[in-house]
Amino acid sequence: MKMTMKRTLALFALGGTLLFSACAKEEANENTNDLAEGTEQTTPEEQATESARPEVVGGIQVITVKVTDMKYEPANIALTAGMPAKIVFDQHGTTACAWDVMSEDLGIELTGIPEGEKTPVEFTPEKAGTYKFSCGMDMLRGTIIVEDDGTTGEGTQL
Repeated sequence: MKMTMKRTLALFALGGTLLFSACAKEEANENTNDLAEGTEQTTPEEQATESARPEVVGGIQVITVKVTDMKYEPANIALTAGMPAKIVFDQHGTTACAWDVMSEDLGIELTGIPEGEKTPVEFTPEKAGTYKFSCGMDMLRGTIIVEDDGTTGEGTQL
């Protein structure tokens, strides 16, 4: 009986290990696919090509970013330096993480955005560069690529 019980426990342990390994491998494959499709390994110029471009309304670059519990849509935005911009964060997240949008570089600090609200942020990006924005816990991430309009100098700050 002791030997049968030991074998049963060993089989359960082995089965659990195999199941865990299979799940971890599947998750690693998904992460690899996400990375391959993402913009983390591209240059700023390539990111700008793949980034969503705003509509220009009355001389202002306007784009809406949908905020969900899992991501920003679009997560990558291309703006032109020297032209006023307005990003409208359209809140659809139900978790506390999605309720905040932060960027030191851009001077954005939105907290407690209620679900269903559209919150605009207006600024003028002065210098070309790559700028990050994220939720308060840095789990949701976005990038703004500011392209030089030909009249501003290259830089990394707004």
